[in-house]
Amino acid sequence: MLKEQTQNAYKKSVNAVLNYVEKNYSSNLQLEQLASIGNFSPYHFHRIFKAVTGETHQDFINRKRLEKAVHKMEEGFSFTQIAYDTGFASPAHFSHAFKKFYKKTPRDFFSVYKKTGIYPVTEQKTDTAVIYTDIPYSVKQCPEYRIAYVRHIGSYDFRIGIAWKKLMGWARENKLITAESMRISFSHNDPRLCPDNKVMYDACVVIPGDYTVKGDEPVSFRTIHSGPFISAFFEGSPFDLPGFYMALYKKIISQNTLTLFDERDFCIHNESVFDQIRGKFQNEIRIAVKDE
Repeated sequence: MLKEQTQNAYKKSVNAVLNYVEKNYSSNLQLEQLASIGNFSPYHFHRIFKAVTGETHQDFINRKRLEKAVHKMEEGFSFTQIAYDTGFASPAHFSHAFKKFYKKTPRDFFSVYKKTGIYPVTEQKTDTAVIYTDIPYSVKQCPEYRIAYVRHIGSYDFRIGIAWKKLMGWARENKLITAESMRISFSHNDPRLCPDNKVMYDACVVIPGDYTVKGDEPVSFRTIHSGPFISAFFEGSPFDLPGFYMALYKKIISQNTLTLFDERDFCIHNESVFDQIRGKFQNEIRIAVKDE
């Protein structure tokens, strides 16, 4: 059994690789390159990556590319352009990988979606019972945030609470929590497309930019870069959030006035507006757009 300190070090190194892949999924990602980012030898990287994430690095890369591909279908890109934009060597390679994972060709998959509004995945996820139609939003300039985070990989269940408990315990121990502390979450996957056990979620807290990182911290660190963001406010059950996101994305895409930045969206939490009786949250959703 690995010591907790060693486990934390491995998770932080793998997190750095996961973050890199998310930003560079369309690039020609090589084992040696990813191992170097995590400060592993290629042999140990392959083994440790799978131990932390439950899948090989190539399976993760392909799954991320295919999820992005489906979203690009919704945006109206051709299958050929999608294949190259998401990092596949050719349209044939893309089609083969897509059918292997989703059990349908890209054309058949999207045809079903256009008719039904539902992704025809093997394990069909139940869409939200709340129907969101016209979600108001504004465009804001978001400052740069330095964050500490704990990553959860797996179903949206009680273990997300464990991630938050670990993060906030660390933050309080280091006297980083104030009345103005901002809590943020990142949901890295579309739950309608991603297998439950592969969903990736980050519980985050904004920390001072001058905080000095110690070598054995049980959390990971990253920066949210400044820039323009769409801002919309959500109220409802956490289970309604995916439907809210999709309705907001569809509205932005249909208006065709803003270009989504293919990297980042996040949710800002406010504990003071959680109604425990109704199970309702009020959160601000921010989605990055390109500064044009």
